[in-house]
Amino acid sequence: MTGPSNFECSFAGGCLLEIQADSLASILKNDSVNNFISVCDEPCEFIEASSDPSKSVCKVPKMSTAYSDSAFYIATTKDDLRFRRTFGTLNNMKRVFDH
Repeated sequence: MTGPSNFECSFAGGCLLEIQADSLASILKNDSVNNFISVCDEPCEFIEASSDPSKSVCKVPKMSTAYSDSAFYIATTKDDLRFRRTFGTLNNMKRVFDH
């Protein structure tokens, strides 16, 4: 398999990545759960209409990094701590951070 050595895409993703590999498109089409292309550990969406027996095309996903999130709002941070549910009350919260 070969992919472009000078491929560039923005943090927003959406670029089409073309990989030259005989029969890869049929493998991806027939079993997408176990066979897929990933870019930086994120799934690259297989584009069957643009693929053929000798090449596979996928759409590069958005890349969420600290930089891309703050500069381009690729993803937003979430406050997953539910203060009172996690730590109790304001009176005993210090116990969690008492070393």
